[in-house]
Amino acid sequence: MSASSYIGQSEQAVRHLFDGLNEYDSITLPSIMDYVDETGLVRMTKEENQAFLQAYEEYFDLDFARASLAGSMLQVAYSGVKRYSPATTVSQRCSELNVNAGTTAARFCLGGEIKGIPEGLLIYAGRIQYNHWEDGEPSQPVARQVFCELVYAYSANQHFDMAYVLDYPSPRPVSHYVVRLELGWKSYDDYASSMKSLLQVA
Repeated sequence: MSASSYIGQSEQAVRHLFDGLNEYDSITLPSIMDYVDETGLVRMTKEENQAFLQAYEEYFDLDFARASLAGSMLQVAYSGVKRYSPATTVSQRCSELNVNAGTTAARFCLGGEIKGIPEGLLIYAGRIQYNHWEDGEPSQPVARQVFCELVYAYSANQHFDMAYVLDYPSPRPVSHYVVRLELGWKSYDDYASSMKSLLQVA
């Protein structure tokens, strides 16, 4: 099988994963702004507060469903890159991210940099984190360093600065953030374009 065949034969599975993820994306997070009055203060009754907190909890419970779908996408991408990677060298940047020549991670040292991280390594680290999320911070050195870089990249964003702190307030999967925000895969076409570029498929 070639890289092109791999992408083609896994297409329907990945399309179904995107269909599922898109359904969850249509569910919106409740906004506290709905309760801000003309003076800028949040005003809500006890019942409204309880309903708001319950809706908020339910929304974040869906993160596990989103992560399951996105984690499966990363698994398909990981398998494709591991088998068909054209990477032959470890760049200086990859070395800084704890990648050693001759390792599996070295096969993922490819693609443009996203927040200073090669695209292939985002797939690699995202897949590892999803498969071992209950352990909190990854023990695998490359994955751990990639997520440290992501934490740093968002450190000035007060709305997202804790997103990649993987063991606070408790361990959780974040593969949906990696897929949607870092890799920018909003659709199957985005995924396929990325994979074809990484694997040098015409």
